[in-house]
Amino acid sequence: MIKRLNLLVALAAAAGVVGIFVVMSRAHTREGVVIQGKSISIYSRGLTLARLAQIVEEAGQPELFRYDAKKREALANASLVIHGSLQIGDPADPALGETLLLNTIVCGDLQVQVARGGELRLYHSVLQTLSQMLTQEKCSRGYYFFADGKLVAADSRILYMSGARGKTVSARSEADIQRVAFALSDDVSFHAYNADGEHLRIRDTQFLCEGRYGVWVEGTGGKPLRLERCRLSGTEADLYLSGDRPAVELVDCQFSRNKVRFQQNSGRVTVRWTVLVKAVERGTGKPLAGVRVVATGSGRGETVSGLTAPDGSCSLELTEYVATPDRPTGDASTTLTPHRIEALSAASGKRLAVLDAYEARGPGGTVTLEIPSADLAPAR
Repeated sequence: MIKRLNLLVALAAAAGVVGIFVVMSRAHTREGVVIQGKSISIYSRGLTLARLAQIVEEAGQPELFRYDAKKREALANASLVIHGSLQIGDPADPALGETLLLNTIVCGDLQVQVARGGELRLYHSVLQTLSQMLTQEKCSRGYYFFADGKLVAADSRILYMSGARGKTVSARSEADIQRVAFALSDDVSFHAYNADGEHLRIRDTQFLCEGRYGVWVEGTGGKPLRLERCRLSGTEADLYLSGDRPAVELVDCQFSRNKVRFQQNSGRVTVRWTVLVKAVERGTGKPLAGVRVVATGSGRGETVSGLTAPDGSCSLELTEYVATPDRPTGDASTTLTPHRIEALSAASGKRLAVLDAYEARGPGGTVTLEIPSADLAPAR
């Protein structure tokens, strides 16, 4: 009898668990938002955090996503999967910035995914965990972040992300990122997985990792990943390359030359610096427009050219060196500078002025080429 009673209790408990599971797994759909378990899938376009919270509440699941209008802050107890579009903050008004808090319990139990065809826009805002906790473990309480679709972010912070398994951008990703801080990450701050640099525009951004890598580039999906005026920092490597033929272009970036690491005998990092070349009339300092400026590197050589603008200036990106697996810090064989910089007549090609050896080894470089007045007529 006791055994039979225990069996009935066990069966009832099991039925209760199954019932709870069925309730939690049952999908609730409302206005293009599908709620199932601890996941909120967004198919609508043009959603905001405030509107998403309203829809979730109307669907009878207010505990999964709440919004505080006074704080302009949302709390998510579920993962967000964006198939449509979600906008956080306002591009025109910093005062309308918002905060999205992810209430993670363990590493990666919540995720933000921008699915293929989806779009996330983030302006003057913050994406981070509620706990804001880092531990000594490889994976603490961060969330995973995937942007297989389109990511547009400006003047924002993406914090406490766990990059151990997240792929920030991948083969089909599009991204327009400027003045963003990817920081306080526990393993990797930015992971590009087989990404195509042709569809990624990233500048004036910080990748600051408390764990291993500031930026991890794994394989390639096309053109090199290009970072402009960015800062990279990680405990093991500021920039880490793995997989098949990863390629990166660093333009006016802050990083440690000794902390560029390659996992395999494949890949390259091209380090470039911008120089502002000014063409002026000798004696008067008058700016000269339409002058052709040509820079030619030493070693294996490169040729970069442009025309001066109405203010007499022309910006050129010049390569200092190329890092490779066998020469990760570069050497004489992979160094392309110094450069010979010439001013030529755009009409005749006549040389008007020359600087024989310009060293491209850091940001903020300027060169002034003074052109004799006697040569100005053919230069115009």
